[in-house]
Amino acid sequence: MKKRYVYIMTGESMILSEPDDTHLTVFNPDPQLLELIRQIASGEGLFVWQPVF
Repeated sequence: MKKRYVYIMTGESMILSEPDDTHLTVFNPDPQLLELIRQIASGEGLFVWQPVF
């Protein structure tokens, strides 16, 4: 993961991990996936930021 982009497709959602970055980008998450990501992030002392449109 440190030298290549990683794309994870699940349903209509995509999770993107970029090399040398400390964040993940999640595109089009459904409510269940977003809640799972929030729980994992919280357990690691991190957070989920979601832009307001």
